[in-house]
Amino acid sequence: MIHPLPREMAARIDKLASIRRNEIKNSWTNLVITGTVYYVSRYGSDANDGLSPDTPWQSLGKVDSFAFRPGDAVLFHRGHTFRGRLTAQGGVTYATYATGPKPILCSSPYDGAHFGRWIPTDEPDIYRFSEKISDDVGCLIFDGGRAHAIKATVDFSAMINRTDGKPFRSWRDLDGDLSFYHDLGGPNIQGTEENSTLYLKSTRGNPAERFYSIEFNVRTNCISVRGDNVRINNLSIKYCGCHGIGAGTVRGLTVDWCEFEWIGGSMQFYRDGRPTRFGNAVEIYGGCSDYTVENCYINQAYDAGITHQFSSGGDNDVLMKDVTYKGNLIENCIYSIEYFNGKPSSAANRHMSHVRISDNILRSSGYGFGKQRPDRGPDCHIKSWDHFNSADDMIYENNIFDGGAHCLLHIACEDEAWMPVIRRNLFVQKSGGDFARLGAYPTAVLPYTEDGIAEQKFVGEDNIFYVTE
Repeated sequence: MIHPLPREMAARIDKLASIRRNEIKNSWTNLVITGTVYYVSRYGSDANDGLSPDTPWQSLGKVDSFAFRPGDAVLFHRGHTFRGRLTAQGGVTYATYATGPKPILCSSPYDGAHFGRWIPTDEPDIYRFSEKISDDVGCLIFDGGRAHAIKATVDFSAMINRTDGKPFRSWRDLDGDLSFYHDLGGPNIQGTEENSTLYLKSTRGNPAERFYSIEFNVRTNCISVRGDNVRINNLSIKYCGCHGIGAGTVRGLTVDWCEFEWIGGSMQFYRDGRPTRFGNAVEIYGGCSDYTVENCYINQAYDAGITHQFSSGGDNDVLMKDVTYKGNLIENCIYSIEYFNGKPSSAANRHMSHVRISDNILRSSGYGFGKQRPDRGPDCHIKSWDHFNSADDMIYENNIFDGGAHCLLHIACEDEAWMPVIRRNLFVQKSGGDFARLGAYPTAVLPYTEDGIAEQKFVGEDNIFYVTE
């Protein structure tokens, strides 16, 4: 049955999300470490040995340069911010110590409200940032997320801004308050000393006077995983233009009790001058096993909150097994959860097995700062695209799918026998909005909405749907 959404149910969902958010934000590290523990604090020194809270290291650069052993742990001081990028080594745990809010790891090189200058240009309301930033900037985040910028994404084959569809020839064409252009000298993802200038339109005065903080989503992963059996626990990961955590083929990756906010937006590549942007909070691209993302809060990812994926083509085996996404709260991402495993060019083995997506609260897909992307129409909470997606033993249960700009689920596979079991979930969608696209290549068919076809094909007795009036 499909029902109007009672007010008490809407209030209940809001309360559950608030409780989950607070639990994650206020969680504590409680781990058993078998190897050596190293400490990192903004009050430390990279000349220290890092072996005690009294002699901590200071920087992510020092952590990156050290060769750890499996079983070791790196603990970051709570309440401190660490700028840069981190390579997670195999067998190592990255977590926290002391008291206070989770430590922040961010790839923004500095706070642009207190470092550098915003220099007025001869164009009204357009400012040039004094510091060169060579890696493509995907977004600017103001006052910790109170506002964000809109990137001018130039299609150099037609000289238009794909974000708004208007002609764009240079930074002088910036249109609208807090629009920005990162000039890297053409269709590049990295600039030179001569071509790496950022321009921002601010109709309410100098940005450094208007905002108390300005962070830059530069084109990098905050954490790149380079080994098996890595655990990332209780960290707050923010302000990076690629992925919060990015990995290739890997085993035993666990991400738990972490926060992710304002991830992605940088250019992934240009093809014949036409741009594509990207950015996921947690991504594995390739095969995986024993992969867990649990009890994390993810907010404002340009693309997906969590994903495991591999594209079509090639003749290599890609196996994705024992994947668990559980207890997460994901809000304001284009896709809450994304996965796909493309068809190979040969007889290679491409398969997913034992995937569990359960007890998650997934809200407001297709909203957030990713709304500025030109291809936002296919947004949803679970997105598999129309891929091969050979699979068995996939169960999605006890989740709350709360509202999407367009659709709640897009789950596809070449053979409908590979479809996951979907049961005991709560779905909330606006009246007239799509519920789902399911089956073999469903983009080519009409979506399931709140009419009879949904009840016949999609709504089972274990599923409860509430549709807003």
